[in-house]
Amino acid sequence: MSRFITLSLIVCAITWPAHADLYDQAPPMTSSGYYSNLDSGMRIADEFTLSQPAVITGVTWYGFFFPEIGQDMTSVLFDVSFFTDAADLPGTRISQSIVSATVSDTGLNVAYPVDKSYNGNNIYEFTADLASPVAVAADQTVWLSIVDADSDTTMRWVWSAETLSKATDIAIFNIANNPIWQVAAGDRAFSLTGYIVPVPGAVLLGVLGLGQGAMLLLRRNS
Repeated sequence: MSRFITLSLIVCAITWPAHADLYDQAPPMTSSGYYSNLDSGMRIADEFTLSQPAVITGVTWYGFFFPEIGQDMTSVLFDVSFFTDAADLPGTRISQSIVSATVSDTGLNVAYPVDKSYNGNNIYEFTADLASPVAVAADQTVWLSIVDADSDTTMRWVWSAETLSKATDIAIFNIANNPIWQVAAGDRAFSLTGYIVPVPGAVLLGVLGLGQGAMLLLRRNS
């Protein structure tokens, strides 16, 4: 009996997907960003595509506040939502998580030559686990929207651009004045973590190979 239990545990360990970094669109730029905050009436979304089917469980993103929040804030509420793609704009919302994101200082500061009133503000890293995992197919375009949803603050959060531009666009939803998605240039700084979904054929081959080895071992010991 113990041999069969051991074999079952080994099979489960091999077929269980490993946690992975799924997508990386960072680090942040110090010179630009877009407001994405309920107080400002703006919602920003950026698209991404994964090369393999995966389940997203966590998100990390970057931005700053105007005015500055100070060093004493360790968490902020955000609305993290995923949308389908509809003609190169966000379509139907497929997931929404209101998360308490952990805040940490990146050591970077805003240096914006156009409007210097932002200069010197700290750029923060925000990390959160999703309330519900999001399954994404390979080569499927999905839009990620992150909005400051903390009613305890009056700060306007700015989602930083990323330095390694993938030359794709973002979408802006003006909640107050023009409630439709509109295209704007530039990518936002964020990364995704989760689990790569194993290809069924590869999993089957792995299980069969393990099974054959285990049977040989059992025969040898019997």
